[in-house]
Amino acid sequence: MSSTFPLPLECLQLIIHHLIAQRARKSVAALLCVNKHVCSATLPILYRDPFVDMVPVPPISPISTHTNVAGFGFGYGLGTIDKTNKTVLGLMHLVRMLLLSMPPSAPFDDQHDRDDRRELVTELVRVAFFPDQKKDQDQHNDKAALSPQLPPTPLLPYYSFVTSVSFVDIAHATKSLLSNGLLTKESAVQDFMERTGRARKALAQEPLHRFRWDYAEKIIISEVAELQLLQDLTWALCFSNAECIQTLFISISDIGRYITLVPRLKVLSEVNFQLDQNITMLVRPGHEWTLEEGALLASLEEARTRQLEDMILFVKEHQHYHPKSIKVARCLNDRAYLDSCPDEYYFRLLQLLPPLNQPRRLDCNNWAQFAANIADTDLSCVKSIQYEKCGEKDRFSNHILEQRDFLQRCRSLEKLSVASFGEDMFKWAVQERRNFDGSKEAAPSQRSLIPLREYRIRFSNPSYGRQVDDVAYAFQDTLKIMSVSGFCPHDFNVHQNWPEFLLGCGDSDQADVDNFPSWPELPRLMSLYVDSTWIYLRVHRQLLKRLPRLSFLTLDDKRSRYNLADVVHWEPAELPDLIHLSLAGTPAISFHPDTLKSTRNLDYLDMRMEYHDAYSYIPHPAQFDQADMEAANNSIESVDDHDHNVDSSNNETKNNINNNNDNSFSTPSPQRQRPVWTWDWDLPKLAKLRLTSEFAYRFQFRMLAGTPNLLRFMVDINSFSRLHKRTVGIADLVKPGFQHPELKRFLERERQQQERRRDRFDHTYGEQEEEEDDEIWQEFEFVNLADLEEFLLVGPWMLDCRVLSALFGKVAPKVERVRLKECYGFTVSELVKSTSENLHGLQEAVVTIPFTDKLVAKAGLVEYSPEEFRHGDIYRLAQWPAGRLLCHPAKYEFARSDYGTLPIDLPHGNAGAALDLSSRFIHTDYIFLRIHSSLLAQCSQLKDLALGDRRHEYSTDTLKNTSKLRYLTMSMWSSYIPLVANLRELEDDSMGLSLTETTTTLSPPGRLIWT
Repeated sequence: MSSTFPLPLECLQLIIHHLIAQRARKSVAALLCVNKHVCSATLPILYRDPFVDMVPVPPISPISTHTNVAGFGFGYGLGTIDKTNKTVLGLMHLVRMLLLSMPPSAPFDDQHDRDDRRELVTELVRVAFFPDQKKDQDQHNDKAALSPQLPPTPLLPYYSFVTSVSFVDIAHATKSLLSNGLLTKESAVQDFMERTGRARKALAQEPLHRFRWDYAEKIIISEVAELQLLQDLTWALCFSNAECIQTLFISISDIGRYITLVPRLKVLSEVNFQLDQNITMLVRPGHEWTLEEGALLASLEEARTRQLEDMILFVKEHQHYHPKSIKVARCLNDRAYLDSCPDEYYFRLLQLLPPLNQPRRLDCNNWAQFAANIADTDLSCVKSIQYEKCGEKDRFSNHILEQRDFLQRCRSLEKLSVASFGEDMFKWAVQERRNFDGSKEAAPSQRSLIPLREYRIRFSNPSYGRQVDDVAYAFQDTLKIMSVSGFCPHDFNVHQNWPEFLLGCGDSDQADVDNFPSWPELPRLMSLYVDSTWIYLRVHRQLLKRLPRLSFLTLDDKRSRYNLADVVHWEPAELPDLIHLSLAGTPAISFHPDTLKSTRNLDYLDMRMEYHDAYSYIPHPAQFDQADMEAANNSIESVDDHDHNVDSSNNETKNNINNNNDNSFSTPSPQRQRPVWTWDWDLPKLAKLRLTSEFAYRFQFRMLAGTPNLLRFMVDINSFSRLHKRTVGIADLVKPGFQHPELKRFLERERQQQERRRDRFDHTYGEQEEEEDDEIWQEFEFVNLADLEEFLLVGPWMLDCRVLSALFGKVAPKVERVRLKECYGFTVSELVKSTSENLHGLQEAVVTIPFTDKLVAKAGLVEYSPEEFRHGDIYRLAQWPAGRLLCHPAKYEFARSDYGTLPIDLPHGNAGAALDLSSRFIHTDYIFLRIHSSLLAQCSQLKDLALGDRRHEYSTDTLKNTSKLRYLTMSMWSSYIPLVANLRELEDDSMGLSLTETTTTLSPPGRLIWT
């Protein structure tokens, strides 16, 4: 203990170690300036592994006196190196200081002069790290002139504190060092490589460089210079302080000289060999090796074999001189372009090492050494196993499979994250549990069960769920986290009839799942994640009832189609601690909505089906009507006005069900009745809501009354069939239970108005009645989402200007991002007016509605600057709106079709004079293009017609009276085309018809052109 610093050395060292662990190296470096006592305690810790992080060293006077770079104080001038790269600067300064503190090349022989350091600090190192030392041009033939002289040695032997020599972590800095001017034509290193013949040798030994890019020679020379530079630095640091080196990285091509150093490496405990040359690099297909190339490749392979044998010899010799000193040995190929160590040599290397000494953790750092000595390793202290590579592609998988019972020896295991190596992986644990439950006193080797808390497994092949059920049964008292993923191998066939993954079904047969008991209660399980991808996930109906403390639930498969009558629904569960609920595919359609009655702490709700090109499957609307009627008849509680806001236009599609592409439906059995979705849950903490497919189509806005803290709202009803439409009215946004004397009459008038305006051609509703209604609904009390930031409504939702005003003015006045994809019923002006007047914090609004430059200008919008252009046309308000809270304007983006088409306004369908149209090109992409049956009848002069959207609903009379039509292009995203029958009238040698995205089931007339 120092009299000027009354703190024991051990305490001071603990503080320094803690700072190092927190990566606070600048704070540690500052301790060097406190006093001699603190400095002597800090130096060995700060410099023991100097290249893990770049050590920020304060300038030492002998170095700073030679400073040539203003503003840095980092020793000698850096020449052409990038002075803005702090990593490169730190590397240069650190390496220089260590080199200058080294002794002569033979420190044990007093006859050697200090100038003989050039044998230890090579010429390449001098050229690279001391490029500004002056050379006498008149003495260019002198050997001393090939590299600069070293400056005086600093005061402290910094090199002696180094115990770990590894440049692997700074390889990127070395590349930056070599590429920022040192390998240009004028650089000293380039000149040195050419003058010494190293560049020519490097190119000669790289038989594949001709298959690289144009500047291959420069890259090859750069790589060789980098490798030699790292090899020389490693050797200099290791040779000068061999007795203290504990961790060492050796390039495999440089292994020869380290064998002679083995007697001095007394405390070496970890050695890493790095493969450093490409031999088996992929070449161009069909390339035939010349005799010269073949001979060169054979010589390189022979040299690689000698180097690998020397690697084995190095470890053997070290074990002979210093038995059991090396605890860790690896042969690395960290860089993707380098060859891998052959399994034979790697396994021989690992077998030379002693078994791991009571490891507490098995992971990628020690897994290989463990796999080579499984039987001899004491696993009683292992608490964590994390190695997901264990499987078919792992080089030691065969050794693991031969001794798969090693898990039973890990009696302290708490965390397990591996790839599965068999369904019977935990069969031993099940037997232990049965023995434990059947007897009060277990056998001596089983005094206590393994306290497994986290179970994360990745399957590389389809599984039917037995392993997961075994884990749930065997570790039911301690399990907190379960995560299951994978299932699909590389050659997985989606269309093959794979068995279902049964979760919570024990040893039951697939046909008897519903009647078989589920898991035992797991009182501590908090997180359950299962992603079975293309293997359908079938969950026991009572599973959630066994998980009372569940907080995070994610169940996912990629089912995209189903029949309502075949769905088996879970039983409702009490989950008061549930925070995160994400269900997709089979789990989503099986979920019982009554479970949400107990989830007051829910923060995230996601219910969806698998997407395909932004569309998901939704059963035919008629199926929902039938299922709802049966559910209502069999339910004790009746729900009034269930699904009252589903668009009445769905009734039109019921008669066309046989023409729909979706699966036909059948009557559900009494045991599989659909539960009633009441949409009246109390979820005060819900922040994020995402619904797609059937859940979005059946969504009721009254749910928002129970989610006052909602931040993100996303509901998507895009379906494959394009038959699912919804209309949002004022009635949907009014707060449930609100009473008003005019409410009932107002809602009835609104319903009638929506029916008349459904096709957007009937405008018989009086303006005076609209004005009266506008005054009435302003007095209503609406659902309030005061914190909502993002509002996304996707699909054919119909919203009029009145709904937009209520939505943004009453319901969610703080929305920052609005996205109305494929929604309709409003104009550009109506959208701009409702958002600019009510959303004072709006950042962007993205919509897909027909627009023209004239409409945009009329709405008060101007274009953004071109550099902010994205996928659509982006505009901003020309005039700053009153009450705007942000300093930048809101963006309005109107997405165009991918085909670059120009939508135009269609005249609305009152009869009138014949339209003088000779050509029309119309494509509205996601916006349904609905043409009145008599519209084109007025276009008697029409010759060229191009119509397109994501679905067509033209009347069969659409093309009548178009006698002069000579070319027709129709872009359709639906396989049902009602117009084909009428196209026969248009057959003519001068007319061509182009149909896109159609099926081959149609019978085209003689002159159809298919594209």
